[in-house]
Amino acid sequence: MLELENICKSFGNKVVLDNISFNVKKGEIISLLGQSGSGKSTLLNIIAGFEKSDDGMMTYHHEVLFNKTYFCEPQNRNIGFVFQNYALFPHLSVEKNICFGISKESKSFQSAKVEELLELMAMQGMQKKYPQQLSGGEQQRIAIARVLARQSDLILFDEAFSSIDAGLKLKLIIQLKDILKAQNKTVIFVTHDPREAIFLSDRIAFIEEGQIIQYDTAMNLHNNPASKAILDLFGSDSFTFRSIEDVI
Repeated sequence: MLELENICKSFGNKVVLDNISFNVKKGEIISLLGQSGSGKSTLLNIIAGFEKSDDGMMTYHHEVLFNKTYFCEPQNRNIGFVFQNYALFPHLSVEKNICFGISKESKSFQSAKVEELLELMAMQGMQKKYPQQLSGGEQQRIAIARVLARQSDLILFDEAFSSIDAGLKLKLIIQLKDILKAQNKTVIFVTHDPREAIFLSDRIAFIEEGQIIQYDTAMNLHNNPASKAILDLFGSDSFTFRSIEDVI
């Protein structure tokens, strides 16, 4: 569904991405995992179209989105994006936030879509509330509902759980994965937390200094780490829970 080939990006003399290549299958959930400054958010922004790569190409549903001679603008890519700070419009109600990307549809369609998504997010009856009246977890769910309303096949999440309380985070992650799988969405998460990546992902791309060091399942990262950094994160002694088998 999504193919990236030899993606390169530099800012001045600093190489941020160095010949990145990987693919994502339809309905697959993957995580881009790495330390701050490893290049994962830059890669996500290139996929969304918010940044231009210096080299390489990307295809989506077998159509070229960019290469050396062509660049598809982000608004034409039909790719959903959930930001770290939710990016809800504070002056718009929950229902108007959800409908922002489908404003050209009929009012009856919008109303039905809002009810459907609020039920999916277990937030029935909150149409008239405003973002400042919601908890962090509720705002996150509305941000996700807004993306789902657009019916994008591919959804990108940039450190979307970093500001959510740890007690709520795990529950929200499990609920979100169930929703995304039920909707057969293809998803890319950016995170620096290996536990988030394990709970969420079918595969994990571990990025180190602008390169994908290993792209595999969490179990294989655990059993056959390709670098010391992966061993430190996924080795059996590194987890705060009993073992990786308990959470896969």
